[in-house]
Amino acid sequence: RAQACNVGGCGAWSAAKTTGVLLKPAAPASITVPATSSGSIAVSWAASATATSYTLQQRLGTGSWSNAYTGAATSSTRTVTTSGSYTYQVQACNASGCSAYKASSATTVTIPPASAPALTAPASSTTGSYTLSWTAVAGATSYTLQEKVGSGSWSTIQTGGTTSKAISGKGNGSYGYRAQACNVGGCGAWSAAKT
Repeated sequence: RAQACNVGGCGAWSAAKTTGVLLKPAAPASITVPATSSGSIAVSWAASATATSYTLQQRLGTGSWSNAYTGAATSSTRTVTTSGSYTYQVQACNASGCSAYKASSATTVTIPPASAPALTAPASSTTGSYTLSWTAVAGATSYTLQEKVGSGSWSTIQTGGTTSKAISGKGNGSYGYRAQACNVGGCGAWSAAKT
């Protein structure tokens, strides 16, 4: 408010006027992502005072940023389908504008193999010795081979990067086999069983 004055005194105060100040929010103090993931990435960030919404962006490798989430929450779980290194950045916003972005560290994503190997086994053997083989699967770094004797339970007989196994010394009976492809992100489906 204001008033006019001279040596004789002051007049009445003006009508009061109010100015509202709303500064842009500060950038979130932190943003957290897991170091590794098999496709689901939980991203969270610190709340920023006076923020009414947040914008989260994502990029793969050194590619361009794309909006992944906009809303009032301080966390978001993202699902990706491509292996690689993902980085996130978040900014806080209100009616006056948005803060600078706060960037995360990188998350290394390894998507598990998408398909099962095709397993090949002979239908019969007269010697108790035979060779199993299976096709390579894109993205796989190892394979798990399991065996089932008769109607028993499955047991793992080989794990590694090879795509075959020589079997020997088997007695009369029925032996089932199945294989799956794996990497650090997990394993794909089991192949169709062969006997």
